[in-house]
Amino acid sequence: MTFDKLEDANADPCVLHPFKRKAEGYWRQVKEEINDKIVVNVGGTCFETSRQTLCLDSKSMFSTWLSRHHTNNCTLWIDRDAERFRHVLNYLRNGTVWLNDIPSLHGLREEADFFGLEGLKSLCDDLVQDLEKKKEEKSKKWSIQLRGAIRDVLEDYQFPAANTCKDQMLGAPTSRYRWRIEPVFQTDLDF
Repeated sequence: MTFDKLEDANADPCVLHPFKRKAEGYWRQVKEEINDKIVVNVGGTCFETSRQTLCLDSKSMFSTWLSRHHTNNCTLWIDRDAERFRHVLNYLRNGTVWLNDIPSLHGLREEADFFGLEGLKSLCDDLVQDLEKKKEEKSKKWSIQLRGAIRDVLEDYQFPAANTCKDQMLGAPTSRYRWRIEPVFQTDLDF
């Protein structure tokens, strides 16, 4: 049964069904917000999204700009890096960041600072700290493995016995310089 069949011809439809007007207004507004497509041109690359996605963070630059300009299907032009903005837009859509290197996260944090996205800034800071901690742990682990390998090699190596002072006085070469050729001194009689 529809609302039209329930209405009395002489009565005001809003008096009989007060929720009908609210429901129609609400769904119209939702439909407008969903269909309110915004094209964001970032450095020559166009991204299509909704007003709702861009206004997710009420303190962001997007929310401030779009609240001042109530135009439907508008185009924003922003002179920023498109590759970084791709990650900003994905954060606004999903709340996640899929970067795993520190320089890229620093770049994304710079974009978050520009656009006024505090949540993204703190997420980037947390991810950088985690990556630096993992890098430090990996460095310590590698250092321990290297020291162990050097110790194993030195334990297996047979060092030659050191010459005594007597051997050095008699002219025997020292073990360190065994491969060197000792100079031969000649007298004037040899010529």
